[in-house]
Amino acid sequence: YGHDVGDKVLRKVAETMRESLRETDILGRIGGEEFAVAMPETDIELSFQAAERLRVRFTEVEVEAQGKTIGFTASMGISHLTISEIGLSEMIKKADFALYEAKNSGRNRVVMNKI
Repeated sequence: YGHDVGDKVLRKVAETMRESLRETDILGRIGGEEFAVAMPETDIELSFQAAERLRVRFTEVEVEAQGKTIGFTASMGISHLTISEIGLSEMIKKADFALYEAKNSGRNRVVMNKI
């Protein structure tokens, strides 16, 4: 559909995430169509539940463009920062591996990193 429609979808994704996440959660776009959410003081199971609710919410979102209604889905990867880990970059790398597992196993799903 082109860049203009892609930008419209990205704005709708960000809006839906802001509406669906808690005030304490930190949302950021990390590139392209990828977003990251930091959920302070949230265990991995609660993170999974929140991501699954958001994934379902995305299936209900539509964007009007070029006389058509466009729907979309989301694949998500989750990782958890433990006390033994040092940095954010390692946590993002783990989430990215989980994201690619979600994409490679059929898309429109949430995968937790098991490392």
